[in-house]
Amino acid sequence: MTAKQATARLMAATLLTGGLAGFLPVVAAGPAQATSSQCTSYLSTKGYEVGDKTKNICKKAADDGSAGAYQACGRSLLALGVTSSHAREACRRAVI
Repeated sequence: MTAKQATARLMAATLLTGGLAGFLPVVAAGPAQATSSQCTSYLSTKGYEVGDKTKNICKKAADDGSAGAYQACGRSLLALGVTSSHAREACRRAVI
């Protein structure tokens, strides 16, 4: 199993848990492909207003790329009113 496949399995398992529990560490080492624009673009397509706060949250997660950054991203987006499932996906896009 490649690192990418392992990451995908881990992410899928995490997405099944829901809520804040979905923000447990799920980031495995792999090639850096994430960008903050993937995070912000996803949120925009879901109808969220993407302002400076959201851009900064996504940028921090993408720049760091760690499990901790994924969790912090999720908590921050939830605090801005983003739904749990949308926050998880946006942060996944930022970190992986």
